[in-house]
Amino acid sequence: MGYVIHTVIHFLFGASLFYIVLNKDFVSKMKRIFAFSVGGFAAIAPDITKFFGDLYGHSLWAVPIFGILIAMIARLYFKKVTLWILWLACSISVLSHIYIDFIGNGVAFLFPFSQAEFDFYFITDNHFVFFLLPISMIIALIYKRGKIVILSSLLIIAIFFGILSYSKIQLEQELKKRYQADSITLLLTYPRFDDQWEFQVRTDKSWITGVAPRSIFSADIQVEQERNVED
Repeated sequence: MGYVIHTVIHFLFGASLFYIVLNKDFVSKMKRIFAFSVGGFAAIAPDITKFFGDLYGHSLWAVPIFGILIAMIARLYFKKVTLWILWLACSISVLSHIYIDFIGNGVAFLFPFSQAEFDFYFITDNHFVFFLLPISMIIALIYKRGKIVILSSLLIIAIFFGILSYSKIQLEQELKKRYQADSITLLLTYPRFDDQWEFQVRTDKSWITGVAPRSIFSADIQVEQERNVED
């Protein structure tokens, strides 16, 4: 179920971004549905290469390639939209997949030059903000000028992501300040399902785990366990 939810989130982001970048409120509902479908497909396209055992689809260099291939097909339907705009919209939708993976389970976006995975994990798949997108898309299908609703939802999500990013950075800086004298060798912070951060810190002397609120106003660090490395 986790993989299905993750795929749906990719689809929703890609569909919403594609529709916004096209900068059109189509009168025809079928065109709106097709626009959502093309953007959603572009956003899940990077996972196609996973079925062949590689990560090429998640590399940054693959973004414009996926973008132009999907745009050329979409151009057969959106004849009044320039190929340049379609390519840009498709590429941004593909890029959204890499971004969601980056803030979630990690992504090797320098593949094949590096297989190292990078992440800035601060969001969980079941967070309430993701419900804004399907609601705004339904409104956009009913209301022909629904683009403003989708744009508003994306802005709310962007602000929320910014707050979480700041909170995560704030916590990591506080942990570094607290334990830097003991030479930190590992520092991990990640979200829990109860709106708190969970953290792990390993130093030359000890292993520390604990929680902190996901807030920009408080860095109330609560250590739950601390033990010596030798134990």
